[in-house]
Parts: sequence; C-alpha cells; structure tokens
Amino acid sequence: LETELDFGLSPSDQIKISVGHTMVHRGATNAFRFTGAQLGYMHVFEEAEKNEWGVAGFIGLGFEQVEAATGAIEHSTNGELAVFAQKNFGQDNRWSYVVNLGAEYSRLNESGEASVEYSLSQGIAYEINRHWIGAIEAVGRAEYLDGKTFEWSGLFIGPTLTYNQKEISFSLGVLAQVVGNPREKGDL
Repeated sequence: LETELDFGLSPSDQIKISVGHTMVHRGATNAFRFTGAQLGYMHVFEEAEKNEWGVAGFIGLGFEQVEAATGAIEHSTNGELAVFAQKNFGQDNRWSYVVNLGAEYSRLNESGEASVEYSLSQGIAYEINRHWIGAIEAVGRAEYLDGKTFEWSGLFIGPTLTYNQKEISFSLGVLAQVVGNPREKGDL
C-alpha cells in the first residue's frame, strides 16, 4: 500500500512525498508495517494539452525496510530517475497514450548489496467524463545486481480507474503478473 501526496510548486513543478506499508501476517496477528518513504521532484517540460507530446522528468530519493530471508529487517537507500511522455488523441483529445521509462538504484546498507531496476510502462487511457478516467496499463520490470548480473524480470498488465476533483485525485489499479523470469524468482 503506497500513499502519495503531490504538492504543486508552479504549473510545471511539483514535489512528491510517498509512504509505503505492507500487510504482515504473523500467526494470529495481521498488521500494516512501514516499508519506506520517498521524496521526489517532477518538472513538466511540455504539456500534452498544449503540444503534440507532453514530457516530464522525475528524480527521487528514498529509503526502505525490506525483510531478508532470515526474517531480519534490512534497510536500503535508493535513487530514482524517470521520464514520462503523453500523447492525447481522438475526439476532444479524450484518449491518451502514456509511456514511462525509469531506473532505480538501491543499496542495502547492512550487506552493501546494490541493484538497479529498470521499468517501462505503457498505457491507454480514456476520459469517461471530466472526473473519471479508465485505463489499461502494462509494466515491464527487470532487476540487475550491481547493475550487470540479471536477477529477475516480470510483465504486469491490468486496469486502472482514476477519479479527479480539482485538488484531489484517487487511483485504483490492479496489475496481474503475466510473465516472470527466472522461474524460481519471478514466476507467477
């Protein structure tokens, strides 16, 4: 579960704060556990409503708590870079094609193990009315230890529904994993 707050600094700049939690099942106890936080900055270079393509860039820094195979909690620091592009089309520009390309570097503080995760996501969205947007999204991810040794990859596809009302929006997305490699790490 990730909660994200975005604060507009100007029409083309915003700050993002996100906090993550996961559901932990331990015997008879079910609880949410804090998993990390990120602070990020996004700049819009071109708006899709005013130009043929909308383009934005993102940079973020964060930390996470991850559970090792032994059950111990390890801490990691990470940095993320991403580029977003959007093309509006169709009658009244109600359709959008969106593509995001990103890379995230993570380093476990205790063991020193580092990894780089690359992601490519694409989606088609339709503005149902001025408040609701429906979409289909596909996300491909691949992780490499120390940036060079292949660790795992996966492809996730699913629907997303977004509600926008002036200064607040909510999104619900369900991405099912449809492909994973290798079988012992990324299988379904």
